[in-house]
Amino acid sequence: MIINDTFKISTLYQSIKHIRICILFLCILLCSCGSKNTEPRTSQSINIGCYGYIKNGDTITIKVIQNDSIIKAALMYKWAEKDKNVGEFEGVQIGNRIRGLYTFTSEGIVSKREMIFKIEDSSLIEGYGETVNSADSVYFKDTDKIKFNTKMPFKLGNCIY
Repeated sequence: MIINDTFKISTLYQSIKHIRICILFLCILLCSCGSKNTEPRTSQSINIGCYGYIKNGDTITIKVIQNDSIIKAALMYKWAEKDKNVGEFEGVQIGNRIRGLYTFTSEGIVSKREMIFKIEDSSLIEGYGETVNSADSVYFKDTDKIKFNTKMPFKLGNCIY
């Protein structure tokens, strides 16, 4: 009976050892599978103020009114010969990115859309990518695949609101 109990304890310790090895392997695997985006994300603070893009009759303005742990801004898109949309952006800064939700009104309809901006010098660069609808909002399908439109930088001080 003692030999049988010793064998059970030995088997239990072997099982625990295997479980620990599996957990360690999973941790290493998960850590190595992190973000595939190799672009450096140095922290750069956003300034309170008005950022904008104005060209060929298109006007985009984002007026940052609060920069604490939550960044709040008034945002307006006015495309040439199209209806404008106006609303509020609320998000958080992580590294050189600002990620949040834009709640806006266009043609009398209230909508929500996830937005990501990259802070670059004294500009904000809007991110774009594949989106999905969820309830009453639009979200990015995969934030690791976001592209940034450097041809339309929102420059600090360049806006009409």
